[in-house]
Amino acid sequence: MFATGATHQGDSAAHTAIYTPGAGWAAGPDWPDGDQADDSSAALLPDGNVLALGSSGYLYEFDGTHFTRESVGFGIGSYTSLMMLPTGEVLIGGYEVYQPKGTYQSAWQPTISSFQSTVKRGQT
Repeated sequence: MFATGATHQGDSAAHTAIYTPGAGWAAGPDWPDGDQADDSSAALLPDGNVLALGSSGYLYEFDGTHFTRESVGFGIGSYTSLMMLPTGEVLIGGYEVYQPKGTYQSAWQPTISSFQSTVKRGQT
């Protein structure tokens, strides 16, 4: 698990933490460039990386060790939604698409395993 944080009064950097089953919590890297998570969105990418939105409006891809600031989405606002698409891309706020650079793991792609032959309104 990857937990992001915000700065506390007097802190110069926002911190992160990483939980590993069997090992517990460990300190992760600080947010780069004085940024922080606030109440921002994040998405787990199909390569295992995390796309996280900083309060500055910058998007960062976290690979388990380092943050990389991305060139898409700047200025989108810290409350913008990030929605994973079945293609492995991320829809940013409903108007921009982020394409991860990592290796796509097809095992993570959603599949339809069964369906009804007919669907009627008001039924599940």
